[in-house]
Amino acid sequence: MSGSEPEGVHNEIDGTVHGNAVQARDVYGNIIFYAGDEARTAQAREFEDQFRRGVLHLLDHIELWGVDELPWELRNYRLSTAYMNLSLQETGEGPTLNGSGLRVEDAVTGRRRLLLEGHAGSGKTTALRHLAIRGLRGELLREGDDSPAMVPFLIKMRGCHDEGKRLRLPQVEEFVAAVADTIADGKPERWVADLLKHGRGMIFLDGIDEISDKDRPAVLKWLEKLLAYYPDASYVLTSRPAAVNKAWRERLRAHGFVTARLEPMTPTQVDGFIDRWHLAVAEGAHTYRPGQVWESGQLLKGELAARRDLARLARSPLMCAILSAQHLRGNELGDSRSKLFRRGTLVDFLIERRDVQRSIRQRSDWHRLLAPLAHWLVLAGEDTLPRKTAVKLIDRVTHGDHHQADYMLQLMMEQTGLLELVDGERVGFRFPGFQDYLAAQEFLDQMHHRHLVSHAHLPSYQEVVIMAVEQEAEHDSWHVLSGLVDRARRSRDNHRRLWLLAAACVADLAPDRCPELTDQIRYTVREFLPPRDLGEADEIAEAGDFVLDLLADVARSGSVTNAMAPAVIRTAALIDADQAIPLIRRFRHADDPGIQRELAAGWCRGREYERYAREVLSDAALGSTWLDLPHVSALPTLRLITGLRNLRLPREADSDTLKALVGLGGLPNRLEAISLADTAVTDLTPLTRLPRLRRLDLSNTPVTDLSPLAELPGLKVHPVQITR
Repeated sequence: MSGSEPEGVHNEIDGTVHGNAVQARDVYGNIIFYAGDEARTAQAREFEDQFRRGVLHLLDHIELWGVDELPWELRNYRLSTAYMNLSLQETGEGPTLNGSGLRVEDAVTGRRRLLLEGHAGSGKTTALRHLAIRGLRGELLREGDDSPAMVPFLIKMRGCHDEGKRLRLPQVEEFVAAVADTIADGKPERWVADLLKHGRGMIFLDGIDEISDKDRPAVLKWLEKLLAYYPDASYVLTSRPAAVNKAWRERLRAHGFVTARLEPMTPTQVDGFIDRWHLAVAEGAHTYRPGQVWESGQLLKGELAARRDLARLARSPLMCAILSAQHLRGNELGDSRSKLFRRGTLVDFLIERRDVQRSIRQRSDWHRLLAPLAHWLVLAGEDTLPRKTAVKLIDRVTHGDHHQADYMLQLMMEQTGLLELVDGERVGFRFPGFQDYLAAQEFLDQMHHRHLVSHAHLPSYQEVVIMAVEQEAEHDSWHVLSGLVDRARRSRDNHRRLWLLAAACVADLAPDRCPELTDQIRYTVREFLPPRDLGEADEIAEAGDFVLDLLADVARSGSVTNAMAPAVIRTAALIDADQAIPLIRRFRHADDPGIQRELAAGWCRGREYERYAREVLSDAALGSTWLDLPHVSALPTLRLITGLRNLRLPREADSDTLKALVGLGGLPNRLEAISLADTAVTDLTPLTRLPRLRRLDLSNTPVTDLSPLAELPGLKVHPVQITR
């Protein structure tokens, strides 16, 4: 930061908070608080120092609500250690973020007004506290390094009530008491108003959705007054998406708010979150040794790699924290999907307990209302249902009027964290596993076993059938499983698919459970898994996503030989290359050409190019294997792949792509062969920077000038005749 500072003003806030020091930076810049009144200026700065230290102490802490059965040390830890950077996706409403995948702090920097949306457990409050901590450390500046650091005021909307539970919104000078009442008495007169007036204040309103419907108009009017009185202040609001109605959105958009939504964590972010969570717990744990805590985190990452049901849940920061705590406590993750989703700390936690303990809502029988929605979605083979249909289904359960059913649906979307509004007028489940669990329970309650069996070959039923078998097994009942086996024996068209599904149903059952069926299933499935050749791989991949779990079990057993591995990799990648990364990467060090060809092909079958390159290809024994770049956007990831020798560029590549390629650090010294076939490359000059290049394919390119290649002796070009 440049510029001089009035004499006598220190530029460091001394002291630490739980080992968390405020940054040694001039948080004031060149600002003069009160010209000609040095005493008042000094008083304002002294209180700001006190405010930063005190509030930092209060905010740098996380507590998991609703899981009292977990030890205190697993529910309380330091935020600054545990925090994982989350990504945002703009919703297309109002001013843009100029991109997606931004970090929260990047979205706030240079923008005065942000509506941050996210479902229950997506990390809204944690992200806002993280921003506040950065502001208190003096790390959030307004515009340019010479600007004074911002001062955040984090207002919890659920706390804006008097003793009679009536709405009471704070005046600006009450912001200090709302944040840290113990130091409010020392606040200089008009201190908050002056910060807001000069654009140094940041107003964080956490949990607009936690205000009742009848009070939300008053909150909007209060906010609009703040915007009118203090237009230069910064504002960040958080809410669950369903709680912000069309009128709110239009008004906020008119005031220049950017609307963005927290994205689910990527697998890479999940791994990072687990590492940071366990580090934070290790800092304050007394019952667990640091090494024990860290080892639990690494084992949990292995569990997530092996179980799709867990991996999907872990994309929510809240659920990832709960899974981490349960695993550390004693590996309490259950050995089946149904047991996992039945546990109070998962289903009931999301549906009721967290908000009740946070004093937001009263208990309601959401479970009874959600099951018919899940049941309808499976019957219809849809991912979402019209809102009007959802209201009718709820109305059948409650026997109430239409308006009451609509109100209950709205509450479920706002409160449970299980439902979301899609495209404005359609409702869907956020976690497919919860939908399947609830649907299976509804089918069993209605005794529709035959219906499940007769539709078991359909993708929308497969996970439901697995859940139904697991739920029946808890009561030593086998109607669905026996019906499935009987149908598999008789079926021609779906013979392989049904036997594989039956194997998935019994995969987690103990050997002594229904042995007459389980033994027969496991014996029969040996005929299909692992697949014997690439042709079988294509057929087995069509059976359904559940086959990934079966393949993972086969791979863990150590029974997959090098001859079998290409077909296993092909099957997994065809089903879902991204979900299959933990399975596929097991084979990356094998120097078998067939294995490496399938590893390379898997890159183009997924969407997470950077993750696949890092986890599968970075140290793969590629040898002479040709690697197809899946898209020009994946070009930077090539520097991760140390064994890359032969590269084929995609059709959309042009001369700029080639320039970028040769500019990647280290890669030019490794490349021996490049195919530019069918690309738009015209200028070959960049190739002169590839000293080891020996083969070049120019088929169907617009290249007319080969003269740059004279600098590459020994290079073989195909075709020799260039189309002019």
